[in-house]
Amino acid sequence: ASRCANTRACMAPAAATFRSSAERHPAYPLAGEAHWDEWRQLPDGRRLSGGAAMPVHRTIVRMNMVLAHPGIQPIRLGRSHGFTLIELMVSIVVMAVLLVVAVPNLAGFVRTSKVRAAQSELAAAMQLARSEATKRGVSIGITATAPVVGNELGGGWKVWVDVNDDGVLSANDIIVRDYPGYAGAVVLGVTAGALPVIFRPTGFATGSIGFKVCGKSDTTKGYTVVLQRVGMADVTEGVACP
Repeated sequence: ASRCANTRACMAPAAATFRSSAERHPAYPLAGEAHWDEWRQLPDGRRLSGGAAMPVHRTIVRMNMVLAHPGIQPIRLGRSHGFTLIELMVSIVVMAVLLVVAVPNLAGFVRTSKVRAAQSELAAAMQLARSEATKRGVSIGITATAPVVGNELGGGWKVWVDVNDDGVLSANDIIVRDYPGYAGAVVLGVTAGALPVIFRPTGFATGSIGFKVCGKSDTTKGYTVVLQRVGMADVTEGVACP
């Protein structure tokens, strides 16, 4: 206390030290000054804050001096990247427009695919029945599973071996293949002739028959499948529906 009668005289060497430290490290020009202005460090381990002397730990002083070292880089918080509210709203609007445009086209594509698959399966069933008739040397028939007027094969159909050769599917007959229905998505009706279709061992059919394949809600495009008596099926695309 006797050596530091003047408080400013005692603080001058410490202030000079911190200021010289700041000058030696231009990358941290405010490190020494900030330490001096905030803590008012005294040689006897006290600081002045608001005119009052308060004891402090020397660890704080050491930490401040270490942080002023040129080898330690300060942590800089950059701008966080993300979406702003306007960007998010614009993205939602764009997605909504795309959905409005794409959903109807996708629904039409699904309907068209189901109609195409139905006519392909029907033509394949006729070819299968003809092939089995010539291979087995027996009559093979095609009949509806759950016939409805105007949509006879929409509920599915069966290819069977006509064991007793009566042209009617009975309990003693053998099912070659059972084709499932289309759950109302496809209308598959008879336009000419009548079911069942019977193929003889010669490969010929007992009569010609025609079918029209359309989508349930599609009124623009469909197929016709016509079975000739020679046992060959003709498929025509692009007919009007229904």
